[in-house]
Amino acid sequence: MRFVICDDDPKFCSCLKSKIENIEGSEDVKISVYTNASEIIEGSISADAFFLDIDMPDTNGFELAKGIRKHSNKSRIIFVTIHDEMVYKSFEYAPFRFIRKSYLDNELSSVLSAIHKACENEGHFIQLKLKEGYTRKNINEIMYIEIYNHEINIHTTSDEVLISYGELRTYEKELEDMGFVRISKSYLVNCRYIYAINYKYVVLDDRSQLPLSRKRTDKVKEAFHNYLSEYL
Repeated sequence: MRFVICDDDPKFCSCLKSKIENIEGSEDVKISVYTNASEIIEGSISADAFFLDIDMPDTNGFELAKGIRKHSNKSRIIFVTIHDEMVYKSFEYAPFRFIRKSYLDNELSSVLSAIHKACENEGHFIQLKLKEGYTRKNINEIMYIEIYNHEINIHTTSDEVLISYGELRTYEKELEDMGFVRISKSYLVNCRYIYAINYKYVVLDDRSQLPLSRKRTDKVKEAFHNYLSEYL
């Protein structure tokens, strides 16, 4: 597993690197350290997870996260900062986790554990029966599944819509333990891509809105909370 640390404080970089190696084992993880954010952006650096300081000169952690997202949507971004109030501003950049430097020893272990769980989840595939025949799809490439005019429309992260047949409850049963939740009679959503839940809609990361059944609201919120607790 490869991690990248970016912080303008070399001492903190060294400290965080040492703590990760102590938890993970130095032989099981490769850690690259940067004190200049532009090196990561210009070099198109890739990693399983990025630990980014928010408050850095020239290019702050949010700007760096935006640059990373341009060439790597799958990398997990963990913001590390002394400013607790910045957690809310960080949501726009779809962070995987948020670590407060003052609680580093308490929070780092759970973050590393969550990274491992997320990596394991990435290996889950579902077999789909399409018009063209059978295919396999990684569940993390599916944003939501919709039933419309007796067809199953599977909406993917690449904006592709796969057409299948059957009943939505069949997919619901197969995917309920993989972070999916039924939000209405017509929609099954991957919690990974939920941005917000209000009284009428479930808002996805791309800001699209899917209708939320009133009677399912509490169950959807609970499922989303459980997903965040387990995988994030």
